[in-house]
Amino acid sequence: MEAMAFKVPVIATRITGTPELIEDSESGFLVETTDLDIEQLLKDEPLRARFTAKGYQKVTEEFKLEREVNKLIAVWKA
Repeated sequence: MEAMAFKVPVIATRITGTPELIEDSESGFLVETTDLDIEQLLKDEPLRARFTAKGYQKVTEEFKLEREVNKLIAVWKA
């Protein structure tokens, strides 16, 4: 999430929670831990730009600071 917010293209592993944030081949690459091949992303500037734009859009639209803080407060009060 932090990388997306800073407009950095993302390659991440398919661990708990990550697929809900990163849409594979749309806002980043989701890979198995044994498939870490970043050569495509390094060579393809338009792909990096697309991942960057989509990732930033997702984070800024879906993870507003105030909303996330309110969710945490609700959990703590429960």
